[in-house]
Amino acid sequence: DKPKLYSLYGASFNYQNNKKIAKKMNNGFISGSTFRGQCLLSINLTKQQQRPKKGIVDIGITNDLRPKMTLYLIKFDLYEACEIYLPKNKSIYIEINIGNFSAKSRKVKIKDGRCEWYQVIVSNDNNHDDDN
Repeated sequence: DKPKLYSLYGASFNYQNNKKIAKKMNNGFISGSTFRGQCLLSINLTKQQQRPKKGIVDIGITNDLRPKMTLYLIKFDLYEACEIYLPKNKSIYIEINIGNFSAKSRKVKIKDGRCEWYQVIVSNDNNHDDDN
């Protein structure tokens, strides 16, 4: 009867397309890697005389009661990374995601287990540019 706060996790928003792991994370079969939010939940069960109809029941929430969307600006300074052990001549980038919002650095080559960016990264209106 007492409400309890539950944290919700799933797969990253940017990696949803046709991924078996993402589907398992979103359906709760394995632990999710991305925090999705929280909900306050309380459940009361009552026995019904008739079997309920199959499907989703509209509970009639008006738009003013729906959660408000918050816009985010992701900004970070990226300098160096070390102890990166990947095959020679490989490139890496750093990406930060908050919900649908993301910011990504440019790709840099790994040399002797180190990378240097010296870059300020800022998200751009939820546009994810894969060409950086």
